[in-house]
Amino acid sequence: IPTVHVAGPPRLARSLTMPLPGETEYDSDREVIDGDEDYKAACAIASIANVCNMPTVDKPVKPARQKLLLGEANKKTYETTNNAKKQSEADKKNEDTPVAQTDLLGDWQTLRDSKEPSFKEIALEGVSIECSLDEFYDYFIKDDAKHCMADFQRNEIKDTEVATTQWENSDDPLTETRTITYVHPVNNPMAPPCARATKRQELKRYGEHGLCVTTRTIVNDVPMTDCFFVEDRFLVESSPEGGVILTAQFEMRFVKKTMFRKIIEKTAGGEYMAWFEGYAKMVKRAVGGNDEGKAISDDALDAWCALHDSNGPTFKEIAVERAPLSCSTEEFYDYFLKDDAKYCMTVYQENTMKDTDIELSKWEKSEEPFTQTRTMTYVHPVNVPLAPPKAQATKTQQLRRYGEHGLCLDTKTVVNDVPMTDCFFVEDRLLVEASPEGGVVLTSKFELRFVKKTIFRGIMENVTKGECMEWYKGYVEMATEAIKDIAVTGGSVEEVPPSVDRTREIAAEVSPPITVSPVAKPVFVYVLIFLVIILSMSTSFLSYQVFSMNQSIGRIEMQLENLVGSQQAAFCINTNADGKEKEIAFEKE
Repeated sequence: IPTVHVAGPPRLARSLTMPLPGETEYDSDREVIDGDEDYKAACAIASIANVCNMPTVDKPVKPARQKLLLGEANKKTYETTNNAKKQSEADKKNEDTPVAQTDLLGDWQTLRDSKEPSFKEIALEGVSIECSLDEFYDYFIKDDAKHCMADFQRNEIKDTEVATTQWENSDDPLTETRTITYVHPVNNPMAPPCARATKRQELKRYGEHGLCVTTRTIVNDVPMTDCFFVEDRFLVESSPEGGVILTAQFEMRFVKKTMFRKIIEKTAGGEYMAWFEGYAKMVKRAVGGNDEGKAISDDALDAWCALHDSNGPTFKEIAVERAPLSCSTEEFYDYFLKDDAKYCMTVYQENTMKDTDIELSKWEKSEEPFTQTRTMTYVHPVNVPLAPPKAQATKTQQLRRYGEHGLCLDTKTVVNDVPMTDCFFVEDRLLVEASPEGGVVLTSKFELRFVKKTIFRGIMENVTKGECMEWYKGYVEMATEAIKDIAVTGGSVEEVPPSVDRTREIAAEVSPPITVSPVAKPVFVYVLIFLVIILSMSTSFLSYQVFSMNQSIGRIEMQLENLVGSQQAAFCINTNADGKEKEIAFEKE
């Protein structure tokens, strides 16, 4: 069918089978038109009829679009486009529909019940926390969380130089990653005192069903740590009864063979068990028992509980356990610890320990919360024959006050100018805890920290243990008498209970100086006696060796003389024999 042209101005001269200016011809329409001969004929007839009905040139009316030209094809295209748009909107809405949630639930259940990767050890199982999944994320996981993992590492594990990156999106839309680097203290005589470590964490969130934090920990600067890494998985699952449930699993992944595998698994396994148990306790304290599941607002109480539940530093020896005093924690600080205290530690050092040249600095605020520091130097008498009569000593003290709940005094004591004292220092802790029955209770622990190897370690530990026990018992007696004096002179304290309760053990410690007790001989006496015995035995052994060597040399000389004499006699006999044979031969001739 030929194209029909319309007579008139150029703006109206066009093909009736082409769209008007600004209009678009759809490919789908063209395909339908080309595929249907009857439809083409109908369009041609309609075009001829439409020419007769077109407006005249004088009427500046824009020609109407020929809807019949597109016909049913345009209708189908419109319906197809509408259906696609509706489907797109439906898919977008379905992101929050139960169907999508069902997929997340299935993925979460698959992850939770999966046996790959395997984790041999279970650190936490079924630990219930009274908060929602979103609240747990806000409190403990997100970048600006109040109780983030970096604070737990820094405050309770006692890691230093803790640095945490921000959570970053990964290729998986459900996954975020971050890295934590820190320096971890190492309590091993065969290893350096601290080591650098790196945690690479991967967080996956499954809507309201749960979240999973997978961590790979690599430790450097310690022998044998290149043979393995530790991988753990921390699951937080919404509970049908409300709240969330914590589960933690871990395993040592060995990348090299080593004969120390069992030792590594036992040591690292114990540390990870303690780490997750401490983390669960911190979470429970932070969330609290209120209905709304909000974090505890009393930071002092939170920090005091964290100190009690902390796994480090460790103190082997208990000097005093829960000794009662009838005073509050503030009164104890005023009477015994503050700068101008009447019964400060310098009084005890001077009157009881007979120390001289005592210099005590003022308390100075530290960057850590609730913390103050000071230093004490003094000259301590040494009652050892082969040692100097006096020795210089230094105490570095750190005081942490937790309001009415309690206070903690950590002390590091270093003694100079005496043999073998460069091999160790004494670290102790004194806890003053408010008692529910009124007053306070004192608990102290200590331990000898060795920085060098020495064959006299056992002797030093035994002797220093006795001295520290006597020091703390004397300090508690001094505090008890001071409280009584204050009560008699009109103080605010009441009579002190007469006995010391030793029914249970609490992680508490204090600072004893290395003192010379009138009952127990100082460690240096035993050290010197042992050295004298060793030197005497060495001298005797060397003398015996010299004597044996002289006897051996004498025997060798005698054997040489006998050998030379026998050789000379044999030579003479041979010479005489040759002369007689010659004479006999001559006579015969």
